[in-house]
Amino acid sequence: MKKLSLIALAAMTMLPSAMNAIERTDTVTSKKEFTEAINAANAAQAGDVFKIVCKWDASNVLNIGNVKPTMAAGKLIITSDQTEYDKMPQMLIGFDWGGDLKDDGNFALIFENVGLQYRSGKEATSGQIVYFNKKHAQMDSLIVRNCDISNYPRTFYRAVPKSSNAEDIKSIGKLEMSNCRVHDCNISSGNNWACVYPGQAVNEVIIRDNMFYNMPYCQAIFQMGYASEGTGTTPTMYFENNTVLHGKAAGNRFQVINTGKYFGIASTFNINNNIFLAPQEGAYADILKTGVTKVGDESKGEEVTEIVGYTGDANILNASGALVYASNNVIDPVSFKTFEASAPADGSEDMWLDTKFENGFTPEDAGFTSWEEGVVFQDAASSFYYVRKDAKSYTMGMNGTYLGSANTYVEKFPTKATVNITINGPKYITYTVTPEKAVYYTDDEVTITLKDHNSFYRTFNTFKGWSDGSDELTRTVKLDGDLNLTATFENDNKVVAAFDFSKVTGGNIGSYDSDIYFDMNDTYKAVIKAVVCDTATTKTAPFPMIPGNFQGRAAKFGEDAVAMQMPILSRRTSKFAKNDARDHAVVEFSTKNVKAVEFSCFVGTDNNAAKVQALDYSLDGENWTRMSEVEIENGKWSELKGQLPAELENQEKVYVRIIGDLKNGYVISMDPAGGLVDENGTPIEGAYENADAFEYIGNILISGDTSKIESGIVNVNTDNKTFDENAPVYNMMGMKVAKGTKGLLIQNGKKIIVR
Repeated sequence: MKKLSLIALAAMTMLPSAMNAIERTDTVTSKKEFTEAINAANAAQAGDVFKIVCKWDASNVLNIGNVKPTMAAGKLIITSDQTEYDKMPQMLIGFDWGGDLKDDGNFALIFENVGLQYRSGKEATSGQIVYFNKKHAQMDSLIVRNCDISNYPRTFYRAVPKSSNAEDIKSIGKLEMSNCRVHDCNISSGNNWACVYPGQAVNEVIIRDNMFYNMPYCQAIFQMGYASEGTGTTPTMYFENNTVLHGKAAGNRFQVINTGKYFGIASTFNINNNIFLAPQEGAYADILKTGVTKVGDESKGEEVTEIVGYTGDANILNASGALVYASNNVIDPVSFKTFEASAPADGSEDMWLDTKFENGFTPEDAGFTSWEEGVVFQDAASSFYYVRKDAKSYTMGMNGTYLGSANTYVEKFPTKATVNITINGPKYITYTVTPEKAVYYTDDEVTITLKDHNSFYRTFNTFKGWSDGSDELTRTVKLDGDLNLTATFENDNKVVAAFDFSKVTGGNIGSYDSDIYFDMNDTYKAVIKAVVCDTATTKTAPFPMIPGNFQGRAAKFGEDAVAMQMPILSRRTSKFAKNDARDHAVVEFSTKNVKAVEFSCFVGTDNNAAKVQALDYSLDGENWTRMSEVEIENGKWSELKGQLPAELENQEKVYVRIIGDLKNGYVISMDPAGGLVDENGTPIEGAYENADAFEYIGNILISGDTSKIESGIVNVNTDNKTFDENAPVYNMMGMKVAKGTKGLLIQNGKKIIVR
């Protein structure tokens, strides 16, 4: 009884710890929410589980950027509810761990059902998606399941220990990568690194059912390094049912598994049911074909032909003192050595202690006889290395299972389909098709989004609908064959140029070209430039005015409904200059063949600004005349507009500036968070004087009578020519129209009116 009581007491002592463990799930849709969820996980203790469920459309690759977690214990799961690669939420991210992991923290990092890309993409000169740089990284497990991994320059996972001293070499209990697609990475010769590159001792490695392709300078799928050789572990590795399409690029080495002496003596390698194939077609096949074979004997007078191909000397395994068991693998001899050929010499210090090699297949044995589209592969030239399930290789694995990854196989090859979108309307209207793919197939779902530039504040055109009767600007279509759609718009011909600042995401902007201009003719492309007070040269008036930068903002005001927010350019006048001069914007544009020119923009602030915002005009950019003014209220948009005088019509270039004027004082934010007033709304002494001014500009429109512009219409000399009534007819935008269309038209190079 006493013994039982002690056991019960021990269980009761442990109970509070288990009961106090945290299990938290955050569903995230944005960078802000993702970052907040990571920050919450930083407080985790052993036994805690923090799960981040990513929920955004796969067509929107979320740029989360550099993340520096300090989570040191517990389990972090990053996942989604999408299991198909092309539907998984994609993120551009770099996990650069910000601190050590606890030795007793039972830390686990798990990725499931997500698309992982490096934050700066595969073109970067260095970088890895998950990085422990000179950190203690003691891990229970690192697991990556059913993920789409791509677009990284060097490695997916890399850990660098603090030193090679024994106390700094930490371990991973289990490292697993399964059912993943790894592709489009290591595209530069300077980034010839391994996909998985731990600097920890590893107890178990599982790399199973993955596809690896389009990674020309990848040095290894799995490689050990950093830790001192012979770390004492004797792990078991399972490398099974993987499809590896690779070879050895010029100046590079490629070894599928490269552990050298970093694994202890008698470590076990189970390498079964894999396809190791040299791609003869695909995005980077030419980079990998670096060997030259000479055919013909010149001494016999034969013509010598040089055939460029693979070197045939890539290793599948480089390991010392190992137990190696390999069965039912397809090994392409043009790229890979056999296990027997790559084994260390008997009697050497690195010799394999036990081996068993069974059922080694050539590509021909498995039915891989042609790289032509649809014969064996779906379309190898387009890097679609998929095989039908009725192929021989589908039942050639151990116990009659498939060779390579299950994701290599499809029931049937889908039928290609084209997506053709035509815009019948102004040239500035664009569209996107997502997901963006080189090739579409029947049963693919595509989302078509029209960008008409209309907003809550401006209407530049009217959408008349699609050719199939739909009137949706954004629509999703499931392809049942080729898709041919036309979207028709009616244009507002009064628009000379307009800025909706839709390309503004943030940062400093010196100038910005108009998003819309008449017939997208460069003559009417306008530009806005920043002019700032040179407070770096002097802190006292008069201030020299020099070219400078706007501060871009993707949405103001944030508390408004989304439709009422707008991207803006912010003029930020230094506190030293704001009482004497103002940073301002100058818009340069042409009024050639335009009459009755009007200029309009929206102005505002949510901090402090001159109460009067003004428009001035100029013919030379130096001598200014006031055109119009408006008084603004804090936190609200006000339209500032005016008509240019007749002398500014029909000019190659005119100038309008948007500038604050303190003649009626200033406005300030009454929100205490702005730091200018206290909680009672009373101005804080000295706060205004010590604050820079912020004056915002959004949605600029330049309009007028454009009827004299004949953009896009070629004037034909019709002297001595008869009128051809069957000649094509064009509208004033230069677009061909049907016979019987009414209005002002062009035929035979002359204007005609059809009533």
